[in-house]
This record gives sequence, C-alpha cells and structure tokens, in this order.
Amino acid sequence: MGDQGTNAVVALLLGSVVAVLLFIPVAAVQYRRDGRLGPGDLAVLVGAAVYGVALWTYTLLPLPDVGDYACQHAQTRLMAFADDIRRAAEQAGYGGLGTPGELLRNQAFLQVVLNVVLFLPFGPFVRLITHRGVAVATGLGLAVSLLIEVTQLTGVWGVYPCAYRLFDVDDLLTNTLGAFLGAVVSYPYAARRHRRLGTARRALPATVSVGRRLAATVSDVLFVVLGGTAAAALWRGYGVFVLDEHPATDSGSMVALRAGVPFLVEALMVLIAGKTLGELVVDLRTTPASYARRLVKLLTGVAPLVVLAVVTVTAAQVVLGVLAVASGAGAYLTRRHRGLSNAVAGLELEIDDG
Repeated sequence: MGDQGTNAVVALLLGSVVAVLLFIPVAAVQYRRDGRLGPGDLAVLVGAAVYGVALWTYTLLPLPDVGDYACQHAQTRLMAFADDIRRAAEQAGYGGLGTPGELLRNQAFLQVVLNVVLFLPFGPFVRLITHRGVAVATGLGLAVSLLIEVTQLTGVWGVYPCAYRLFDVDDLLTNTLGAFLGAVVSYPYAARRHRRLGTARRALPATVSVGRRLAATVSDVLFVVLGGTAAAALWRGYGVFVLDEHPATDSGSMVALRAGVPFLVEALMVLIAGKTLGELVVDLRTTPASYARRLVKLLTGVAPLVVLAVVTVTAAQVVLGVLAVASGAGAYLTRRHRGLSNAVAGLELEIDDG
C-alpha cells in the first residue's frame, strides 16, 4: 500500500475514533439546539471527523525519520503556480497550455486542482455544523489552511529542525478557493436544512423519543469506558513520568480507577440530580425527587454497567452484552421510553425544559 492509501486508512480509522470521542459533546449541543440527533447529524459527525483527520494525514504524513529528508524553502511568491503550469507544458512540448486533454495531464495543473478539491468538503461541513454562511466558511478555510502551512513551515512546531514539507503561499489561495466553492455549491442544501431546523426549533419535542433515550444510554457507556480509561492513563502517566514507577495495567489501583472514577461521577449525578450523565447530555430529568428511588435507579442502572465494564472474565462480558440488549429493549418497551432502571425505580423520564 502506498503513502496515499495508508493516509486514507489512517484517516478512516482515526477519524472514526474522533467521532466516538465527540459523540457526547455533539449530542449535548444538538439536543439543546434542535431537540434531536438524527441519522443526518451522525453522518455529518463521522464525515467531518474523518475529513478533519484526512486534512492532517494528507498534508503532514508520512513523518520522515530524523536525517531522512531535505529541508524545504518557503515559496512566498503569489500565483507562482501559473509559471509552473506553463513551464510543465513547455517541457512536454505542448503549444501554449495545450489542449484540455493535455492540460489534464499537466502535473503542475493537477496539483493546483487537487489543492482546490482538498478543501471542497470544508465549506459544506462548516455550513452544516455552524449554520453560518459562505463568508464564515471561506474565512475558516483560510485559517485552517494557514495553520497547516505554518505547521509545515515550522517543522511541526519545532519537532523537526527545519521544514520537511514545502510552505507554499499559493496553497493558501487554492485551499481557500476550495472552501469558498464548496460553501457556494452547498448553499441550496444548507439553506433548506437550516430552514427545516428553524421550523423544528419552534416546535421542539415535548416527549422523550426512543432515539433520545438510546443516545443517553450510549453517552453513559462511552463515559464509563472512556472516563475510566482516561483516569487510569493519567495515573499511569503520573507514575511513569513523575514517580518513575511502572504500575501494571491490571493492578488493583488501575482497575479501581477505571471503575471508581466513572462510578463516583455517575453516583453523584444520580443521587443529587436524579439523572445519569447520559441523561444530562440529552437534556432529560426524572421525577419525583425521591432519594430512595434514585438509589434504586443507581443500583439497577449505572452500577452494574460500571462493574461489568471493568471485569475481564468471559461470563461478565456475556452478562454485559445481555444488559446492553435489555437496556436497548427497555428504551422501546417501557412507558414513555424511560428505560429499565427508571422503570424499576418508579421514576418518570421527561425533557428538562428548565
């Protein structure tokens, strides 16, 4: 597999991870702004994450080994690509710029086109995510292109002693043009979607949907897994770099952190506010305000999830899978989609409009 193929695979894999990491904040914004997180929103989330990583991989990777590259000088003359295209045409023996077919075989011309195409998706993504216009999309395109070029110019901000990729002022021009064209082309769809969402905002959902209930569950699962992993990683980093120790990844302290940190946060949320972190993310609340019922909710909902998530024996993983299926079914089958733990605790689930 060549460098470009490797870059594509890295963008797909790492972009998917980024999309998962962004699910909780995106869900929090969407449910408060639009009252929903639909398949189109999820597609935009995944697409934007993969595209964002692709910009990084295609402009900075592969990273060269130390001493295995030549320092590049900055190209600061605007429109120098016109001379490059003309020179390439002359070397190929074309008359002038050549025929359209010959122009499409001109490597200098194709490089310019690819720089424009690279930023074509940028404009639509900005418009769909921020609900702003062509000017904002174009300005952000220029800013991101400048960040990429400066990163190249500084050798990834000092990681390398000199630039291993060419800083080219013409890239700023062509990338920004790509963002502008993408924003213009996407105008009809973005405007129609914006009008539809504006109408939806005037009539935000008054009842809890299955999708909203499932989004809360997914947010809780992600927080338990990612929050516990982050806490354990930070503790391990502290041990390695500060204490000069190397705690085993399966040590008691690491397991306690992976389970204890997310459980403590979730327990405080449920006992004090009556809602899990996932329910907070999707803007839900429970009634009535009974501490006894909240305790039952905690013991039948998040508590077994946390325990099963950190236990590595096969039986626990099977039970965790059964619990996940039961939770998903509970979102469909329980009254007003309140879920199993709320149903067992006798709590009602409603949208928090306060």
